[in-house]
Amino acid sequence: MPVSDAFDDIYYSNEDGLAESTYVFLQQNNLASRFQHWQTDTPFIIAETGFGTGLNFLLAMQLFLQQAPSQARLHFVSFERFPLTRDDLQKALSQWPQLAEYCGQLIAQYPPLVSGCHRMSLEGQRVTLDLHFGDVLDSLPDWQQAHKDSVNAWFLDGFAPAKNPQMWQPELYQAMARSAAADCTLATFTAVGAVRRGLQDSGFTVRKVKGFGSKRDMLAGHKLAPAAPRHRKKQRIAIVGAGIAGACLAHRLSRENTELHVFCADSQPAMAASGNAQGAVYPLLHADFTTSSALYAQAFVYASQYYQQHNAANFHTSGVLQLAFNPAQLERQQKIISRKHYPEQLVCAVDAEHASQYAGISLTQQGLYYPVGGWLQPAQVVRQLLQKSAARLHLNAKVTDIQQTKQGWQLTTATETLQVDQLVLANGHELAKLDKQLNSATSGLLDVRPVRGQITRVASNNALSALKTVVCHKGYVTPAQNGTHCIGASFAKEQVEQPARSQDDKENLRLLTEYVPSAQADSLEILDQRASIRATTADHLPLVGAMPRFLAGKDAGRQITHWQGLWVLGGLGSRGFTSAPWCAELLSAQIMQHTKPSGHDLEQALQPDRFARRKLVRGQL
Repeated sequence: MPVSDAFDDIYYSNEDGLAESTYVFLQQNNLASRFQHWQTDTPFIIAETGFGTGLNFLLAMQLFLQQAPSQARLHFVSFERFPLTRDDLQKALSQWPQLAEYCGQLIAQYPPLVSGCHRMSLEGQRVTLDLHFGDVLDSLPDWQQAHKDSVNAWFLDGFAPAKNPQMWQPELYQAMARSAAADCTLATFTAVGAVRRGLQDSGFTVRKVKGFGSKRDMLAGHKLAPAAPRHRKKQRIAIVGAGIAGACLAHRLSRENTELHVFCADSQPAMAASGNAQGAVYPLLHADFTTSSALYAQAFVYASQYYQQHNAANFHTSGVLQLAFNPAQLERQQKIISRKHYPEQLVCAVDAEHASQYAGISLTQQGLYYPVGGWLQPAQVVRQLLQKSAARLHLNAKVTDIQQTKQGWQLTTATETLQVDQLVLANGHELAKLDKQLNSATSGLLDVRPVRGQITRVASNNALSALKTVVCHKGYVTPAQNGTHCIGASFAKEQVEQPARSQDDKENLRLLTEYVPSAQADSLEILDQRASIRATTADHLPLVGAMPRFLAGKDAGRQITHWQGLWVLGGLGSRGFTSAPWCAELLSAQIMQHTKPSGHDLEQALQPDRFARRKLVRGQL
């Protein structure tokens, strides 16, 4: 029987935890009948305080799969301040062999214990789980700002009010009420008067019902207004750009009621910044848990699971080493570890000896090790995602003009014109051109910045053939793929010239010689090189959301609004293969008006209008 050390309370009933969860949360929310009759194309959303062992989630998923129509989807959102480790979760769930099939899926994707929202897809993507690690009184009010009137059933769980009074506060009930859909029901094991009054004061109708087993009472409730099913016509969506951003978005949107078109300016996908022979997947972390840290920690965990699920043949979980190659890097890495924002399953410190053991070659510097990081084959990943999406791929189709129409948007290429409901710009540094076309009065609002990078591909030698992990220093080197390695990458801001440069090859090899002398870089044979242009932003955060629009006039004044049905996914920079799957998940939720994999604050930090709003405040527009 698992017991919380923090609250001296059990995670589930001594009598029969499975039966109690079924009675309290499934039966009192009338889920069996509601699942059977769920015909809308939007997911059924359950939100929960206190994930605990995940028992409530697993039972809800099991019932949903048994009762709901085959095309229906379940989205479960849970908030947990004190999450169990993967090992403890596995031990706790081992008591329920009847749930073993579902337990295995949960444990396989269970994330490291890092703050923020972690999204998991189970049962062939019919079930989505969002786990928010953090204080519910912080994360739920933030989350509900972007999810008003959305939750169909609330599981008010967690440790008892007497044991954990900090959670059972008016702020919790008010956030629950604001997030509740018109047909929302709720259930909780407790019948404490303060809880009942708090829920009633927040807008719920609440009643006492017979408690489970020997418990006298519990609470159940609902909203009064009947729900109108939300139906949405099939959306024709065009994505401009066939790199990792466009591919991840097409793959995600293919699960919705959509007709997808992807426009590629080249003869095949992944010919630009997403086309290197090998690419690393690891996060950008800071000593303080900044917005950037929150994004990349969540995105990295999600990307690792995503590629293992959808591109296992092209993703290699080799681990990633990040060397402390100078005193400033060493100090930064020491702060990252000492401030303890990140669990060891995400990142840990290693000395030179252990770094060498992980790498398989001799290293002279200590550093950070990301055990679930690795490398992938970018072009293959992109093309496989597009193939799985079943999107219509328009090749050699550079978009030269976009125009808003009464029906949505019209795209024009040299050979065709297409009318769509929604349009997404995911074409890297070329975003700037379409931005300037749309917002000509301001010379553009997105502030996308080009960065030229060149990688050098070399034949393996006796020293590097033993390399097992990606090793990052001031550059990086990847493990062998078919007897070759990628070394890189140069970094030249505001440059868009793509022809390869011999001096960049020399610099890539010089850095390898300096920081990984055991690689014997002077004996490496250069096979070829590749230069491409990455798109980045001033704050090094991606652009995810609606395209901004500047309006100026006597009546409207000067203001930033948005173009209806026009979206941006870009500015991914050098960590594009780490952030793209998560960013695509977020943008898909915005386009389709579904549950987002983040809180409101993080979503706002990525809004493409942020630079324009700052300029407006400064009087620069």
